[in-house]
Amino acid sequence: MTTTSNSAPDTTGLKPARVGTHMGHDPTTHPMAIAVGLRGRRLAACMVSAAPGAVARPPRGVDRTRLTEIMRAIGDGDDGAVLHLHQEFFAPIAAVVRVELRRHHVHRIDNDDLNGLVLDVCFALSSCARAWNSDGALPWQWARPRVAAVVSSWVGQFAESFDPERHAGGPVTVAEPWTGHEPSMLELLDQLARLHPALALLREALAQVGSVRDQELLIAYVVQQQAGDTSPAVTLGATFDVSPEAVRQAVSRMRRGLRHLAATDDRYELINGLALVS
Repeated sequence: MTTTSNSAPDTTGLKPARVGTHMGHDPTTHPMAIAVGLRGRRLAACMVSAAPGAVARPPRGVDRTRLTEIMRAIGDGDDGAVLHLHQEFFAPIAAVVRVELRRHHVHRIDNDDLNGLVLDVCFALSSCARAWNSDGALPWQWARPRVAAVVSSWVGQFAESFDPERHAGGPVTVAEPWTGHEPSMLELLDQLARLHPALALLREALAQVGSVRDQELLIAYVVQQQAGDTSPAVTLGATFDVSPEAVRQAVSRMRRGLRHLAATDDRYELINGLALVS
């Protein structure tokens, strides 16, 4: 776990990482990245959001002992530990992300995007976890170029380079509206699960405890809650053509099943405390 050097990791040829891409693949051409897109980023952020009132993000200081345990677990191949890194060390990682955002003159970001960016950073850190020296700088400081690459990639999604020939008063080309298949949230999660093993564990847990319809309802319910909907059962009842009570019952069944799974199988212990479960 430890190394003899505290120098920053080699980032030669480093590709920006984001939710929806393999580490090292070009995010503009990888077909899965195109399929997942921004909806996938927001869905991934919702899936790993802590439940209201959960004590998962210490406001100050860093527990190095706990951090070392998590990074060692990640380095040893425990994919679920990435979610622990996201939940338990969100605040200090988010602080570094905000600094990098300000370098790009981005001074405001909504909670969903910040949550997704921190998750991206955690996945980026997982790829170099074995090289991190627990006696040196914190992972997000030691691998700062990787954090910068994640943030730069995110900022780049919403910016277009100035082209004098295209932007000097000439006709503007308007993109054709998308008319293809719009994947459901469960299909998006399937795509994300193939890219990130930690999300694959969540996907596997969902499949073990409920029907496809109940899985869809739970995911949609959590997404609606995260978006600020105060009556998600009413909203989804109209969308799925069922009664609000049927939505609430399905969500309750799924959450009971997930809690039981987490309590009886150590592999799924990490899902406790997520908004998806509580």
